[in-house]
Amino acid sequence: MSTPRRSGRPVAPTELREGIVATALGLLLSSPDVEQVTIARITEAAGCTPPTLYHYWPSRSALLLEASARGWETFRSSQAIAPGSPDPQERLRARGQAYLRFAITHPELFRVLFLSRSEEVERGSALDDLIDDVAAAIDEGYLFGDAGQLALGLWATAHGVAALAYANPPFAEHAPALLDQLTDRLLARPADKALRRAPEDKS
Repeated sequence: MSTPRRSGRPVAPTELREGIVATALGLLLSSPDVEQVTIARITEAAGCTPPTLYHYWPSRSALLLEASARGWETFRSSQAIAPGSPDPQERLRARGQAYLRFAITHPELFRVLFLSRSEEVERGSALDDLIDDVAAAIDEGYLFGDAGQLALGLWATAHGVAALAYANPPFAEHAPALLDQLTDRLLARPADKALRRAPEDKS
């Protein structure tokens, strides 16, 4: 395998590999369809040859899976929220807003990670931290029900609003307020049912 050169100097193997991954991810973001991210386009943009690429990955799919996994790292880092909020509702609202903010600020990465059906894109989850927060709210007596099902409902709500904001950018201005309204309704429903439950007549 010949060693590519960049700006007149040899490129270290680690630098070359990282550069190919970054190139593949960039092409995933700029291409409307995963099938358009071909070996020829990747090697041309990365300044390497197909044999060099296959030295590091056994297939195009393996490279694209790793590239999209880097996208998941960006997503997860964007979902960090301020720790220690005493209000469970505020924490759950913050989770939804972080998801929506990611869709608005990283629209093409949102498309690749959450709207693509390609098996060459790494599948991750937006539910893990959300389930933990819902479980904590249940433990505190703020919510009632199954943590997984409630978290799924909250994520579906956030995803629906985020997908609308992605498909219709002018809507993004109104999306945060709408998401808070929908989230509050979803959170209020189980708690309100419990509060409205009439005490048993023991007479």
